[in-house]
Amino acid sequence: ARVKDPPPAPPDPGDPLLQRSSTGTMRALLAAVACAAAAGALDVPDYDAISAKAQEVQEFVQTIRRALHKHPELMYQEVKTSETIQQTLESLGVRYTTGWAKNTRMDRIPGAGATGVVAEIGSGQPPCVALRADIDALPIYEKMEFDFKSQEEGKMHACGHDGHTSMLLGAAKVLKSMESTISELGTVRLIFQPAEEGGAGGARMSEEGALRQFPPAQRIFGMHVWPQLPSGVVGGRAGALMAATDSFEIVISGVGGHAAMPHLSIDPIVAGSAIVQALQAIVSRETSPLSAAVISVTQFNGGFAHNVIPDGVTLGGTMRSLTLDGGGCF
Repeated sequence: ARVKDPPPAPPDPGDPLLQRSSTGTMRALLAAVACAAAAGALDVPDYDAISAKAQEVQEFVQTIRRALHKHPELMYQEVKTSETIQQTLESLGVRYTTGWAKNTRMDRIPGAGATGVVAEIGSGQPPCVALRADIDALPIYEKMEFDFKSQEEGKMHACGHDGHTSMLLGAAKVLKSMESTISELGTVRLIFQPAEEGGAGGARMSEEGALRQFPPAQRIFGMHVWPQLPSGVVGGRAGALMAATDSFEIVISGVGGHAAMPHLSIDPIVAGSAIVQALQAIVSRETSPLSAAVISVTQFNGGFAHNVIPDGVTLGGTMRSLTLDGGGCF
């Protein structure tokens, strides 16, 4: 919840995987300007100029981030978060559209959605480079005590999307100040995506045309805060970096009975325990060692009394893979 940024340092050209920057906003800006240059959209100012602009908006970014952290919202319910994004963009004079990422699975995910925001800076003409941040929170109780602790019971920005959103708004502020340069050569699109936490909000926005609308995005870049890396360090690699994921639920039906007479019941807890153990063999025995995959059982629910064998249990969890081959084993 607390991030302390080190003093700015120039990029280390000798290390292609880890590049240093001064703030989270700086990371977003470097992605914007460097990658826009790769697409031919922007004549990049030097690093020191961009770093200085990022330092100037650090308090702006921190204020937004802490406000968002106090009021987290779950996927497809990010109404106030979307309003904050829109109000900030309006104050910056950045044009935007709303209503993106409508929830097509209201049968299993509450909330109408349509909380996504797409903004643009530049000429509105190609080439176009897009930057993306996710905006939703998680159903987790925040136990730490500090001034901007979550005020929404059972909800928390535990995955850092408040940071992602505020970083992208900070990038918007800096990029807006450079709009005359950007407008000569193209467009930077800013995508604020809801429902990243299992709601396929990115897929909904893509289906609705957030990438192919004119000017079509030729490149899109996103990033994620990572507690295993020191603050001020950006990590990357060629190829896949984040896994594809899916969730599962297993319902086991047995025959309940008294715990003193288990032979008269069909115990779903014993069956469920065997399934949890057997699932691990999918990765260790059904997946090639060259394909990355993981399966985790994170829920095991059943029974309400110490002396009663329940008539059913429910298991739940996630499956993840970095390759199609690894995902195929599931």
